[in-house]
Amino acid sequence: MKKKSFIIISLSLVVLSAIAWTNQEQFVDIGQKHNFTQKIIYALLKQAHYKSVELNDTFSKKAFNAYIENLDPNKVFLISQDVKSLEAYQYQIDDEFQQENPSPLYQTSIDIWKQRINEMEIYVEGALKTPFDFNREEFIETDIKKKGYANSLGELKERWYKRLKYSSLIRYANRVKQNDKKEEGDRKTEEELEAEVREGVLKSEKNYFKYLKKMDSEDLSARYFNSILSIYDPHTTFFPPEDKENFDINITGQLEGIGATLQQSDSRIKVVTIFPGGAAWKQKELKVGDVILKVAQGDEGVPVSVTDMSIKSAVKLIRGKKGTKVILTVEKPDQSIHKIAIIRDVVIMEAAHLKMGVVESKDNHKFGYITLPSFYFDLKQSGARSCYQDVKDAVLELQARGVEGIAIDLRSNGGGSLHEVIQMTGLFVDARPVVQVRNRSLSSDVLKSDVKKIYDGPLVVMISKVSASASEIFTGALQDYKRAIIVGGKSTFGKGTVQRIISIDNHVNRAYSQFSPIGAVKLTSQKFYRVSGKTTQLEGVKADVILPNMYQHLEIGESYTKHPLAFDEINPAIKPQSDYPKYDEIVKRSQERVEKNKVFQKINEYAQILENRKDKSSVPLRYTDYVQRTQEYEEETKPYKDLSLAQEDWKLEVAELDRPSTYPDSVRVKLLKTWSENVQKDIQIQEAVNVLSDIVELKSGSVAYRNGKNR
Repeated sequence: MKKKSFIIISLSLVVLSAIAWTNQEQFVDIGQKHNFTQKIIYALLKQAHYKSVELNDTFSKKAFNAYIENLDPNKVFLISQDVKSLEAYQYQIDDEFQQENPSPLYQTSIDIWKQRINEMEIYVEGALKTPFDFNREEFIETDIKKKGYANSLGELKERWYKRLKYSSLIRYANRVKQNDKKEEGDRKTEEELEAEVREGVLKSEKNYFKYLKKMDSEDLSARYFNSILSIYDPHTTFFPPEDKENFDINITGQLEGIGATLQQSDSRIKVVTIFPGGAAWKQKELKVGDVILKVAQGDEGVPVSVTDMSIKSAVKLIRGKKGTKVILTVEKPDQSIHKIAIIRDVVIMEAAHLKMGVVESKDNHKFGYITLPSFYFDLKQSGARSCYQDVKDAVLELQARGVEGIAIDLRSNGGGSLHEVIQMTGLFVDARPVVQVRNRSLSSDVLKSDVKKIYDGPLVVMISKVSASASEIFTGALQDYKRAIIVGGKSTFGKGTVQRIISIDNHVNRAYSQFSPIGAVKLTSQKFYRVSGKTTQLEGVKADVILPNMYQHLEIGESYTKHPLAFDEINPAIKPQSDYPKYDEIVKRSQERVEKNKVFQKINEYAQILENRKDKSSVPLRYTDYVQRTQEYEEETKPYKDLSLAQEDWKLEVAELDRPSTYPDSVRVKLLKTWSENVQKDIQIQEAVNVLSDIVELKSGSVAYRNGKNR
């Protein structure tokens, strides 16, 4: 029999200031929207999610734990009594989620959470009026996993006291160091420095509490919904409207707006960056440091004050469609007030797109290098760039320049479009199966590329622990076809699932249009498998040539996430392929170079230092102890400050695709120059180039065996 229990929380516990939080009339509408959104999300999951999940007490308990953790991830607001009282609802989530019913857990928990925020805000302001004693022996535990919830408000305040003291101590230690460098007559006393850092921490904490209080119903509902969705799998997510818009920007590499980055400072919205080539940059009047006071939509729009508004709400007003006008009332640093009219335009985010170059070594080898940050695509059919087309044109350009091999760098590529990666794989393996997908009915499909192969020369693909999803499809296919040597971290992320983005607003009829915009759900609809039948789920794609990296011991990957889908395998779609020519010799040569390379040796040592520090999470709050600990850490890591190596016998010549850019030529050239310099110092790229050289020489029958100091 399903366990049910109910409690009534006294009104004195949950009554809140109407000034600080949403009023009751608004809350009724918000509650209706929350319940309606919940109903739609459940219907979409039931119809389209890969895994058929039984909603029962076990599910409900997991969702409850996830929600409490998401509500207070740092355990600085809720106390154990709060959590215990909310446990009365822990077995009701499954029932409520399937119905358009109000959630007592959600509403009650938000009330408690808000009251605790009010109480801790008052405590923090009071605590920071009293000087800290940095001579007293105390410690703070910085690993949240080692902390339970505070058992009382007194214990919670003690936790906040140490948190505030730790923040102040970090600033104080830096101020002392700077103070000691000044002339004796210009130095401040310890008391003056301590007072200054407390004032700085108070300002920072006030901004933090302001941010918390400005979290709107969309933010709070999303936190609740995503706790439930996380039990389905780690990649099923609810996006409120703004988060969906930001997601679209990430996967297309472009946005429509004024082309500026904003930051909230106290209660004011300040301009901190102007994107070169963007609308504001072209208009020339808006400058870094300007404070935006009001926003109006076009000449006829009523100016809306954004002072005291959350930055999320302000961005909603300022961002808009290409070609539309926004009028900003701004305060300049000299306190003069100006009205600035800007015609919104598309801003292309250059860092999100492919870059390439030609490596030329002294022994007359020429290789192409391509870095691909994501499998971006034109989501809205608006003329945005396609990674498949960019890679195709890049390969053709590199071939025209006479390269003997190509390295494709996916080390920071977390995935993207399934269609794009299938087409891109076809550039290297002919029109063959690329990946297998299986849906919730467990029927499998083999997906093939229909593009013509354009390159069959030596190929290296670079990976890391964060190479995920579409990166693993591409890497796994080329490895299964023995088409490339995989170089980099031990394995990729291990995300073998496919997600769909479903707009909730498209499922809302006119009767419920008052709730729009609602947002979207990204849900896992399929699992993918390599053409060999192997899965990348949990295990990832294993590198052929393993290179040391600083973060090799950190817990990164699908296997470290909560509630991942299971590992399994299916029948292969192709016959086993013959081994990559001279595979063992290629791997052996690289291993010998890596073992002798002093930079790789240092990387291994530094990675072990990071591993050893994981459990040293208790930090002293006495100044002398803190400084000693900091100095010991600095001395320990000093030999590893520069883990790059300028390659002396090869250079990188940047090559560009003919693509539209919002950046002026001078800015673009400077950015590419910086990128080129970083590439030439990257020891892993150097080894990838060495592997390409080995492939070329072994293929040609050369007996040369390069094993120099940089190889």
